[in-house]
Amino acid sequence: MAAARFSVRAGKHLNPARGVEGGGDGRPGACIVNPVTERERALPSRTADLRLERGDVIHLETPGGGGFGRPQEREAALIELDLDEGFVT
Repeated sequence: MAAARFSVRAGKHLNPARGVEGGGDGRPGACIVNPVTERERALPSRTADLRLERGDVIHLETPGGGGFGRPQEREAALIELDLDEGFVT
C-alpha cells in the first residue's frame, strides 16, 4: 500500500467550548498520530497534506460541549444517571 495524505481542520482543540450559567467548560479535542508509541505526536488543529506511512494510526478526539447550569443545583439522581451513562466523570 502506498503512502497516504491527511488533512484536518478541527475546531475547539485549543479553546474548549465554554459552559454557561455556571456550567463547566468542555474538554478540548486532539488529533494524535501513532498514539502510545515512540512515534506519537500531537497535530495542530489545522494540518494539511501530512504524509502517512503504512501502519500509521490517527486518533481523533472530538471536543466536548460546555455545561449548562450549576451541577450543585441538579437532582442527585440525574447526576448519578449521567455518571452511570458515562456522560460525565
